[in-house]
Amino acid sequence: MKKINLFVLSFIIWLLLVWKFDYQNILVGFVVAVIVSLLLGELGEHSTVRVISIPGRLLKLIWYLIIAVILWFLSALEHIGLILSPELNSGHSETIIMNKKIELKNMKSVFLLMMILNLSPGILVINYKETTGEIVLNCLKAKEKKINNFVENMEKLVKGISE
Repeated sequence: MKKINLFVLSFIIWLLLVWKFDYQNILVGFVVAVIVSLLLGELGEHSTVRVISIPGRLLKLIWYLIIAVILWFLSALEHIGLILSPELNSGHSETIIMNKKIELKNMKSVFLLMMILNLSPGILVINYKETTGEIVLNCLKAKEKKINNFVENMEKLVKGISE
């Protein structure tokens, strides 16, 4: 039943994207819809992913996406500033390698956390040690305390979304 619904939805989306109702577009849309429904029809059947049905989780997901866009923008501004005037950042560019213990259980949560940390200015996730539950960060030495607090806050947010 999931595959039929996915087929119908992807076929309708194809027709709306193409917006021409000649036989070639309908035939190609039919083929694309069949391929999409065959590839993605069984995607959620065997996984343990919970559906976001609780409004609080949905709001946390929206908040996560807003934070991700803002951090991406701030990171881009920081990189532009480094490119345009590198002499202004000469004393603040010492980096350290930092191990941070996280308490997230599943890999989806760890992925969300690592993605938001990589979007943040001054933080780069180098590795995740699955055995010890630690992420290895490369960050600026001057911002070490702020980064610790930021990682803890983002971990709470991701835990609220996916666990």
